[in-house]
Amino acid sequence: MHPAAAGYLRGIRQPVAVIAETAGAQVGSVNLQWPFHVPGSHRHEGSFVTVLNGLTGQYLYSQLYPGQVTQLAIAGGKLIVGEETGDPSGTQLGAWRSTTQVRALSFHRSGSGLAAQTAWTYSTGAPWASLLDMQVAGQDIALDWSDTPLGLGVPGPPDGHVVLIGPDGRTRWSVATPGYPVLSSYDASRGLLAVAEQTDPTIAIGYDLVGLRLSDGSAAVSVQVGGVLPTALAVSPGTGRGSAWITGGVDTTKRLATGLNFEFTAGQVTAVDPGSGRVLWSAALTAASKFRAPYPAAILPVGRSVLAGAGTFLVSNGPNPAKPYQVGNDLRAAARTAWPSPGRTPVVPEKSTCATRSPAR
Repeated sequence: MHPAAAGYLRGIRQPVAVIAETAGAQVGSVNLQWPFHVPGSHRHEGSFVTVLNGLTGQYLYSQLYPGQVTQLAIAGGKLIVGEETGDPSGTQLGAWRSTTQVRALSFHRSGSGLAAQTAWTYSTGAPWASLLDMQVAGQDIALDWSDTPLGLGVPGPPDGHVVLIGPDGRTRWSVATPGYPVLSSYDASRGLLAVAEQTDPTIAIGYDLVGLRLSDGSAAVSVQVGGVLPTALAVSPGTGRGSAWITGGVDTTKRLATGLNFEFTAGQVTAVDPGSGRVLWSAALTAASKFRAPYPAAILPVGRSVLAGAGTFLVSNGPNPAKPYQVGNDLRAAARTAWPSPGRTPVVPEKSTCATRSPAR
């Protein structure tokens, strides 16, 4: 989910920060409702999208959507909002006769705030389809989504869709993917959209890292990775030999008995040469004392290093007033250029570790 964005809206001089917050219901495996009241609105749950002045924090605009806003971006001076919605039943959020869609909002000044109007919309045509990722690719928007349930077996229907939407809202191309396109990143130097297509985890553990040509959506390169669930993806500019694609993931083979939860033994960061499809290097992120194996949720190439921000899930009995629940996080750097000789393992220095304490509930 990308429920935050920052940048410039067309016609607005100040930079803005945009956030999305779901309220009135708990999102996750347990659906609970806490209805609220907004004067002038009949909705009692949904997602607020709020625009703030990025310099002062001043409130500029807010809109309540009936579903779950899971994707936000700013492209071409417009705010792009991705909302998962559909016919509500039970405690689900949504609006009747609605489908998951992406819309572009343009803004103009109105008093001390902003007013919005819809510039264009793209509909998946499916209620409660999952918006897996959304990236700005030049002037276009790359959208990854799926409405394919898990566990349908092999062969089955395509698991996902990757769509390139132009600045005018028209679909430039749409391709079906054999796996769930859970992550994507734009490689401007090669004109490729890097997509991590995860295999249905009820069938096998792994993913394909595929480079789709921005011109027509055809595949230019594909690298298969087994035994790993992908968690992060970034493009590194490289050092004179073109870009490299850096992925984060967790090594796992065992699914727990309850739901789609997996045990994982280590985190990993891997660099791939999209020109040849070769794995350049892979660094293991192992567990430290009291911590479980790292879960790299963010990857950032910086110079000749790659930073990996990982959750480590500090084990704690609780929570209770005397012992609040704790979540451990660490930051590690793979201290080698993204272009070492294939197969060489990068140096991973000692991590910087912090523990976040949450109040007992």
